[in-house]
Amino acid sequence: MPGNTKALVALAIAAWIGFSGNGHSKEPVIIGDAQMQDDGTIVVNLRRTADGINVSGIVRYPTSHPNYKEILDHIGGMKPGEIKLVPAWGDPAPKKE
Repeated sequence: MPGNTKALVALAIAAWIGFSGNGHSKEPVIIGDAQMQDDGTIVVNLRRTADGINVSGIVRYPTSHPNYKEILDHIGGMKPGEIKLVPAWGDPAPKKE
């Protein structure tokens, strides 16, 4: 499997596990981090699944990607150079304090 395909599979698994959680946790489960590049591309570094299984993968979402807006909204918006934590799908983006 090419590296990008593995990362997409890992992201899909992390998303599925996030949705299948019991919903009792107050803190979002963090599955990695994301950084927006100067051209708007979002680079997601996957670290773990929602249930704590370690994974390693990088997924790039250029502004032309069909899921770009969904990813950007899920992360809670970003600006170039900014790094944010990525919650499992089904969990809200962490709030800044």
